[in-house]
Amino acid sequence: MAAVSNAELQPLWDRLKGGQLSVVAFVQDYHQLQFDGPALTIYNTFAVVTAGGVHTRVGEPGFRDRLCEQITKVVRAVAHRQDDGLTVAFEDGSAIEVSLRSEDYK
Repeated sequence: MAAVSNAELQPLWDRLKGGQLSVVAFVQDYHQLQFDGPALTIYNTFAVVTAGGVHTRVGEPGFRDRLCEQITKVVRAVAHRQDDGLTVAFEDGSAIEVSLRSEDYK
C-alpha cells in the first residue's frame, strides 16, 4: 500500500483549524478526539504538551487530566510530518503530538 502524501492529507488537517476540541473519548486501547465534527482516532503513542513545554505521554501520571484540559481549546495549526508525527497545535501554545513512527503503532 502506498503512503499518503502530505499534500493529499492537508485538506483533512485544514478542516481542524479554527475548531475546538469538543470531545475526548478513552476507549479500551485507543483514544478519540472530536473537533466540532471531524474526529481523530489514535491508536499510537501520543503526548499532550502544555504551553510551558511539559510533555505528558499516554500512561504517565496526569495524562488524562492534561488531555481533558485541551477540551474547548481552538486549533491553530496541524502539522503532519511523513513517517514521524502529527502535531495539533492550539491557540494557547499547547499541543497534542501523535507519533507516526512504525515502532509506536499498536
